[in-house]
Amino acid sequence: MSTTISQLPREAPEFGHGYWPFETRAELVADLVESYHAGASIRELVASRGICFGTVQNLLREGEAVMRPRGDTRRPNRD
Repeated sequence: MSTTISQLPREAPEFGHGYWPFETRAELVADLVESYHAGASIRELVASRGICFGTVQNLLREGEAVMRPRGDTRRPNRD
């Protein structure tokens, strides 16, 4: 049985079994933000992590990532 994102503990260090390499939700968020800031698109993050598009967006927002404009993979949104 696989664990869903909502089941990831926010602080507890007990998660880490199965295919998921993250102990906490915070580690997942940090990894997504780092990859996104390095140039990965949300679709690339979806494909590589097996998480749905909306969840990746929400996790990036949770991690306070600077979101890029739609269709532009290199420049941050300047709003």
